[in-house]
Amino acid sequence: LLTSDGADLYYAEGDNIKGIWIDSDDFSASQPSGGRSIDGRITGLALSRDGRSIYVTEEQTGLRIVSTGNMEVQQTLETDGTAYGIAISGDGRHMYLADGEAGLVIVNPGSY
Repeated sequence: LLTSDGADLYYAEGDNIKGIWIDSDDFSASQPSGGRSIDGRITGLALSRDGRSIYVTEEQTGLRIVSTGNMEVQQTLETDGTAYGIAISGDGRHMYLADGEAGLVIVNPGSY
């Protein structure tokens, strides 16, 4: 996931979220900006419109909301089965989770 200003990149590696600060003038000077282990293999990532949260779907729990500022889990939404992916509507008012047990789960990001 690339932030709208192009300054940060977030990606999943197994059960870890990792961040990289990007130096647009000198890509070789880009530096890791932190990481966070999640209990369960990550299956999807989405970035909030304001860039302050990463929405993470994972096998064990469902949805985790992680702060981009300190990479701490802010909130958890348990789903019935394995959450396989996530998408956010263009206006940012809805998140769509693909859940192996419940099917499509629609969440209002504003309620978290």
